[in-house]
Amino acid sequence: MTRGNPLGAVALLAYLNPRRHIYTAVCSGDGLTLMGQVVQSAGEPFARLTFLAPNELLGAGEVPLLDHLARHAGGWGAPHLLAEVDERSKAFKSLRQAGYAMYAWQRVWKLDISATPAAGDWREAAPRDLVAVQSLYNQIVPALIQPVESLPRQLNGMICRTNGEIQAYV
Repeated sequence: MTRGNPLGAVALLAYLNPRRHIYTAVCSGDGLTLMGQVVQSAGEPFARLTFLAPNELLGAGEVPLLDHLARHAGGWGAPHLLAEVDERSKAFKSLRQAGYAMYAWQRVWKLDISATPAAGDWREAAPRDLVAVQSLYNQIVPALIQPVESLPRQLNGMICRTNGEIQAYV
C-alpha cells in the first residue's frame, strides 16, 4: 500500500484525473477513527486499496471499513480488490482477518543503470519484444491470476535476454 502522506499535494491532485475512480472512506466507532482509500484506473478490471490509516490503530476494527471499500469498488465494476502489502505489517494481518488471501509474493530489486550492461543483459523493452514478453508472462503467471494482474498493452520496462530468449521483464 502507499507509503507517505495520503493527504499530500500529489494525492490530492490525483482526484482531478477524470479517467480514475477514487473513493476515500472514514470509519468511526469505539473512539477510533480509521480511513482507507480505493482507486480504479480506466480500463482496469480491478481496484487497488491504496491506504489504510492510521497505521497505529490497525488491528482495532477495520474489517467494516474494508468491507465498505470493497463494496464501493464493486459498484465500479471491479470484481477484484488488490493491495500490495508487506507481510510483516499490521495492514497485512488486518486484510487476512477480513478474509483476503495472498496470491503472489513480490521481490523488488534495484537495477544499477549506471553500469554498462553486457550483450544479452538488461535493456529497455521495445515494441518488437511484446510477443516474447507475452509468452514469458503466460508461462510464469498462473492462469487464475492473469485476469487480475494482466500484462500492460504497451511495454514500459526492462527485459533481460540470454541466448536470444527473454528471461525476465520488469
